[in-house]
Amino acid sequence: MKEKSSGQKQELRIDIQIILDRLDITPENLSYCRGRSTLSLIAPRLFKSCASLKQNYVYLALEEELPLDPPSSPFALIVIGWAPKSYHNTLFHLVEVKEPIDIYHLLQQIQQIFEEIYHWKDQLQYALNHDLGIGELCRIGLDFFKNPLFIHDSQFNILACPLHTPEMPAWSCNEHTGFETVPLELVNDFKTDPEYQQTLITRGADMFSAGLRGYRILYVNIWDNDDHYKGRLCIDELQSPILPGHFMLAEYFISVIKIAMMRRNYGVQSFYRPYEQFFQDMLNHAVTDPVLIQDGLDAAGWKMDDCYLCIHLSNDQRKISYLSVISTCNYIEGKLSDTVAFPHRDGIAILIRNADQQEYMPQISYIIREGLFKAGISNLYHNFEDTCFFYRQAELALKYGLKKNPMIWCHHFKDCILDHILLWGTTELPARVLCPEGLLYLKSYDAENDAQLYHTLQVYLDNERHATQTARDLFIHRSTLFYRLDRILEILKLDLKNSGNRLYLQMCFRLLEE
Repeated sequence: MKEKSSGQKQELRIDIQIILDRLDITPENLSYCRGRSTLSLIAPRLFKSCASLKQNYVYLALEEELPLDPPSSPFALIVIGWAPKSYHNTLFHLVEVKEPIDIYHLLQQIQQIFEEIYHWKDQLQYALNHDLGIGELCRIGLDFFKNPLFIHDSQFNILACPLHTPEMPAWSCNEHTGFETVPLELVNDFKTDPEYQQTLITRGADMFSAGLRGYRILYVNIWDNDDHYKGRLCIDELQSPILPGHFMLAEYFISVIKIAMMRRNYGVQSFYRPYEQFFQDMLNHAVTDPVLIQDGLDAAGWKMDDCYLCIHLSNDQRKISYLSVISTCNYIEGKLSDTVAFPHRDGIAILIRNADQQEYMPQISYIIREGLFKAGISNLYHNFEDTCFFYRQAELALKYGLKKNPMIWCHHFKDCILDHILLWGTTELPARVLCPEGLLYLKSYDAENDAQLYHTLQVYLDNERHATQTARDLFIHRSTLFYRLDRILEILKLDLKNSGNRLYLQMCFRLLEE
């Protein structure tokens, strides 16, 4: 039914099939012989001679006007009558019209078809260039395809649905995001349907049979530049027949939608990326209710006590376009699993779950170098409720780091934490996010297990690492002290030979006593 496609198109291509779909001629009076060549037609012309033919035009001719010897290069031809047998080969796209029709009337029809398609293209480009959103793009698509259509993302959230008819499933409301979504029972049907499972690997437009829904659905999957499935366009065959030429036009349509998605241009009133607003609110400390935070994490598939890391990217040396920022965010999310990245304040906010330094640092380093960014990186943390404080750590890391050495591109909060404590104490950040996670663990471990690791470390540092005096003050044997110290260092992951680390820990002891 359709021409095989290698994927989503970036340019609008009009071929003979699209023209035939719209001609006011009964199918019984048309004979179409498709050629092997791929032609992108821009307008119709009257046939005059083989010497003047160009591949990007469709030519109209009367049968008596055609020479017996066809041209040697591929072209598209519509003949009123019968073409010589020499034209019936795979080199040409040949249509024979088997009913009497005025050639100038046919030319006018085809010119109008091109005008309608170009007008649709112009509407899409206007909406795209003026950031009118996916909702407006789909409204334009609805008027063109004459059938209800919608777009959903990879989690079945409805990105846009300009017309909902009774035959279509009633959308559910996702309680976590507030957005409309495909009903759970239908999603479960999809999971067990072999045909649907096969559609998840499709490139280009294809048809989903009427078996599951009762009507056919023309669909095009949306794949990002890293070959990740991002959702799909569905055109439901409910109000007019889906025609062969619609496949190619749907592929062009989704290429425009894909650009809007890459720009994160969903439209102010129609749809905002699921979960991004939640993460924005967390950074702004606008969500503090643990129940609401847990709901947001549930929706994103994250957990409260997972390991997290915040990164703040900025570039103060030059203006960066919004599209460049969005492109960087998309690249980060495509390269790093369990990561969200979005524009925030004067830069880009990155939240990484279960951060593996060996995985994220090479990618972040590449982004920093190529985009001429500077990065501030927080400490690791295990309580998502503290995200706003740890993102502030990333911002402060960049601030202090650039003052010390503006030539370095990547700055960690652990390297400037003493500067911040000396300047601000706990007036901006609470003690629990200023202290190393290992020290907090020692304190909680002692409370839960009636141990003395936290106190042992404090006495050991107060005695300037003198083992004999420390053991005497604690009333323990030296071997017991060394056992405890081995356990402490295993948990703390700080080098106590470093004088800066020792000063940092002693300041933390004082902060935690307040």
